[in-house]
Amino acid sequence: MQVLPGVVSTSDVSSKFYVRGGAGDQNLILLDGMRIYNPYHAFGIFSVFDPDIIRTAEVFTGAFPAGYGNRLSSVVNLTTKQGNVSRVAATSELNFLAAKALVEGPIGGNDSWIVSGRKSLFDGSYKHFVGSSLPISFYDLFFKGTIGTETGRASGRGFLSGDRIVSGNPDEPDYSWENRSFAASVSGLANDRLYVDALVYSSGFTVTQDAKSSNVIHSAE
Repeated sequence: MQVLPGVVSTSDVSSKFYVRGGAGDQNLILLDGMRIYNPYHAFGIFSVFDPDIIRTAEVFTGAFPAGYGNRLSSVVNLTTKQGNVSRVAATSELNFLAAKALVEGPIGGNDSWIVSGRKSLFDGSYKHFVGSSLPISFYDLFFKGTIGTETGRASGRGFLSGDRIVSGNPDEPDYSWENRSFAASVSGLANDRLYVDALVYSSGFTVTQDAKSSNVIHSAE
């Protein structure tokens, strides 16, 4: 995405991007129709989306289709893949930065499910090599179930992600922010001349500040 015309990245180590001079929050990010408000981990170093679950990605930097709105800069429409309909399969990956696992399998016939999760590990790795810990940690989880019918398909999915900053100073607060998105969709032929594609979803983004048990009162002048 960062090499497309009109797209500008902040640096080589950041996944944040800006389109044609717009602000970062003017980009509409959709995952299987679910709106994702904060698509970054660790202040933009990592994306919240595991590339192993993405099937297609559409990027509109102008002339948005009629189905998209409420954003000024761009639309990024990500579609996830279906689960394995023939057998249960699993993949995993472990490195100094994170651990992740993906499990998928059939339910019966053309029905399938898929679950993918990831958890940061660089805090422990950094502490092992350097001797001090990093205050940032993150996780993300995606799950999806798909049921095929004679004339269409029904699907339910969900996406969760979160970041946490823990300060070693008791006088400084801790912070956490989370994405929570859930959706259900139905598509298929209602009759010979009518095709229905319906989607219902709920998305939320929460930021929490934990002041801990400090008795120190900071004042600003």
